[in-house]
Amino acid sequence: MTDTNTKVRSLILTALMVVSVFGGSIAFAGSAAAAANGSASVSVNTEAGATGTYEVSLDVGPNEAGSLNGFEVDFSADGNFDGSVADVGTSDIETFTVGGTTVNDVSGVSSSNNGQTLTLTAGGSSALNAGDTIVLKFNDVTNPSDVETYDVSFVQNPQSSTNAVTGSYTISTSTSPVSSGDADTTFDSASIRWQGQTMFVKDNSNADQTLALRRVTGDTTTTLVREVTLDGNGEAIIDSSTLQQGTYVFSDPDSSDFLLFGSNGVETGTNSDDGVAGVEIAEQSLTIDPSSDTVTSDGSSVDFDVDSNRGGSYNIIVDSSDYTDAELASVITDATDYESDESGVRVSSGQGDTITATFPSDAKNGEFTLDFSVEDTTAADSATFTVSDPAEGQVSLEEGIVSEERGDVGQITVNLENTDEATIILGGDSVNYEAQIELEDGGNGGDADGTVTVNLNTFRADEGSAAFTPADTDDSVTASATKDGPGIMPDGPLATADYEIVLQDSAGDDVGVGTFVVTERSTDSMQLWTAADLPTDADQEAVYDALEAGAITQDSTIAFQDELVHQIEVSGIYGALVDEMDANNSDAEAALLELANGDASDPLTLSATQAGNFPNSEPLTVDFSELDENGGLNVVADDANNTVFVAVDTTNLFDDSDPADPALTRGGTELGAGDVEPADLLGQTFDVEFGVLAQSALVSGDEDELVTASFSVEERTAELNGGDDITVEAASGQEITGTTNVAPGTEINIRARASGSNPFLKTANGVTVGADGTFSGTFDFSDVASDTTFTVTASTSQSFAETVTIDGTVGEAAATPTPEPATDTPTPEPATDTPTPTPEPATDTPTPEPATDTPTEGGPTETETSGSQPGFGGAVAIVALAGAALIALRRGN
Repeated sequence: MTDTNTKVRSLILTALMVVSVFGGSIAFAGSAAAAANGSASVSVNTEAGATGTYEVSLDVGPNEAGSLNGFEVDFSADGNFDGSVADVGTSDIETFTVGGTTVNDVSGVSSSNNGQTLTLTAGGSSALNAGDTIVLKFNDVTNPSDVETYDVSFVQNPQSSTNAVTGSYTISTSTSPVSSGDADTTFDSASIRWQGQTMFVKDNSNADQTLALRRVTGDTTTTLVREVTLDGNGEAIIDSSTLQQGTYVFSDPDSSDFLLFGSNGVETGTNSDDGVAGVEIAEQSLTIDPSSDTVTSDGSSVDFDVDSNRGGSYNIIVDSSDYTDAELASVITDATDYESDESGVRVSSGQGDTITATFPSDAKNGEFTLDFSVEDTTAADSATFTVSDPAEGQVSLEEGIVSEERGDVGQITVNLENTDEATIILGGDSVNYEAQIELEDGGNGGDADGTVTVNLNTFRADEGSAAFTPADTDDSVTASATKDGPGIMPDGPLATADYEIVLQDSAGDDVGVGTFVVTERSTDSMQLWTAADLPTDADQEAVYDALEAGAITQDSTIAFQDELVHQIEVSGIYGALVDEMDANNSDAEAALLELANGDASDPLTLSATQAGNFPNSEPLTVDFSELDENGGLNVVADDANNTVFVAVDTTNLFDDSDPADPALTRGGTELGAGDVEPADLLGQTFDVEFGVLAQSALVSGDEDELVTASFSVEERTAELNGGDDITVEAASGQEITGTTNVAPGTEINIRARASGSNPFLKTANGVTVGADGTFSGTFDFSDVASDTTFTVTASTSQSFAETVTIDGTVGEAAATPTPEPATDTPTPEPATDTPTPTPEPATDTPTPEPATDTPTEGGPTETETSGSQPGFGGAVAIVALAGAALIALRRGN
């Protein structure tokens, strides 16, 4: 990209080229010391050393009236002039007028004084009147070589007058050849360029000529904007800073078409379509959006999001009156120096990018403004923000008392505000254990979230610092023994005791205290549950959701191919599980089996053994390791609730081979394919035992801590309609029910099928077994003729031991009750014939007699029926009819 000097140079160059064309309409230096006889102005092509065109304008003074016999332009009035008018001849005179009338009697054009004075001789036929303006425009002047301001004098009728008028002009650019490297971009037809960019253009066929730059104003119209003079190489640089938004073309000097330019800015031909030949000048937008208007000088950052209508990358200059360039370079990420004589730093950025400013602890505070400007266009924006010292850091304990069973993993949580570091001192001389834990929020390269939780695995306490880990891997936790403390290497898991917590801030000052309580652990109970299908990757949430939904129900009788879920209430083993999982990068299943592998040092035991007497043989035992290999074991440890769920998919007690290989052993010997069949398990009971062994450091006494339960395996059975054939009505909403011993949540498909002359197939798929073992499906038999027989079957994806089927018959549809004719419905007699009962004394009110021998109070009273009808009255009859209709409707349904 060009620097600012080049852009200014190109702007002035272009402007002066225009001046040279339009001549007297712009006065470059009309200064001068006009004598009483008149005044003068000069416009000139101002390229130093170039061959230019000069235009002189001289006002005739009142003492110079008469006729014009000659005119003199003397460049030697300035001693520094080293140009020449020696090449100016008669043909170089473009314009010579007095009061707007052309001087037609020029008889000679000559130079003198070593080419520094130009003299025109005229015949005197042109009258000079006071106030007239003499205009002379001539070519082929060699400009002086230095860039500066020069004086020049003018004399009218020099043969008879020495009364000169002096003017001045400025040479402000050199004639060094231009190149594409001096421009920001090129004039490329049918492309977009941005207002403020300089564009390189080259037309070899028009070297040393001027091209008309025109703006497209309509479908077929253009307007001249400026003329651009090409150098001897046919090259020029166009500054677009003053160009309006729109499409611009160069007209072809030799036709009515427009010049075409390639991507390198070089002319390639012509085209009549301005949309093809033109370049669109667009105004670049720039919006800088800071992520915050406040920032602290502690290494915090502000991100400035860049939004613009211009794609790609470009240089953005970041400047500020509030910062030196050195300060900007230290604050703005990836900034480079701009220019030695310009303020600001340069950042390569673009649409959607972010410019980041980071403020170290020594950054100055206050309100500051950063100015952002695109280096090669007019786009700019600014952002204001405030830098302040960080607030004083504060740390605190989330909970003052943390309690955990011995052998489990406890958590100490520290909250941090305006700081990311703190220290915990845990323990002391009274408990013969003291650890110093340094923690850092986001210390492992992650985001700081204001909280650090330290995991203390009490089972691994004898491993020293390894017992302490961060709950969030973004944070860092480093533990060590205190300098003069009792150390952090106890013999075995951390003992039951109260361990003091002292919290220190980053300065080492004590800011909080608490207590970490290690309590006794226990092995409490085991319950058995069943489920239809619990995925082997089910986690805590999935297990508890299934329990709440009734998909896992308590049961010790398990239908073969269902899930058996052991719920073991135990504390103090979760640190060992975590330790095993971390050490071997294993899952919970492998960790539990490794801890209960039967070795002398194992802390746990887990077994499931066939119950009963086995003369001359041994009972079957579940091989949990092989079961896990078959994908039939899932262990979910819930340390928060001191619960372990061990789920066994009974299907995977056998693998998929034929014959199936069982995950069973007998007397410690692994059984092979064909040694045991699935049918051999049906009706068998297994005793499950889980325990924490006395040989481990987790048990304080000499006895194993064991919990047991038993389950039996049954074949999968179901029954439809109690095993009886069924008759349904020829109507919709007909329900077929059944019962089963498979786990609740199992999906069953019920099918009703008829063959013969009236065949049909109706299904109720995916009906779910309820918690009470029942299931039902609803069918529509309204399109089936009466007396049609059919067969009902029930099935699951895991087949029942025997086919579940009954026969069915479609009966008549229930009759729809209709009201009786109105003639049969008793109606009340007219009021004149129906006596209206009136209240009488209690002794006269007839009441039903319980029995003929039971007198009512006040003596025997006859029972009467009101109205003229014997038995029930009319209203009672209506109620009776309605009741009969309802009974009939119910039977129909």
